[in-house]
Amino acid sequence: MLNTMMEIKVADALAIMESGPDDPEYQEAWNYLLHSRDPMVQQLLRQTLETVYGPMPRPTGYSTLGEPYWTVEVIASYLGVDNRDIRQFAEHIHDEWEDSPCVMDTSRLHTVH
Repeated sequence: MLNTMMEIKVADALAIMESGPDDPEYQEAWNYLLHSRDPMVQQLLRQTLETVYGPMPRPTGYSTLGEPYWTVEVIASYLGVDNRDIRQFAEHIHDEWEDSPCVMDTSRLHTVH
């Protein structure tokens, strides 16, 4: 039963993401999906972003684990927002999830995974 409830939340969050950032629940859906470390959910999130914003730009580089990352400038350009907005979001993510293994040390906040 728990898996079914999670799948419904994932499906709902992805549908909200596909509707774009003007949806009033967009930020909540984004946060919900980002909290998931399930590789399938992460892949679906990336596909949804690409549906809304187009293909992801070429990664700036790769982590030691082989995960792609992008500079703040590249992500800001891709999303059509100001660099400051991305930096503030990255700082918020770090403050909220600092114990999560997917969050980098503040000295590396110039990269977005």
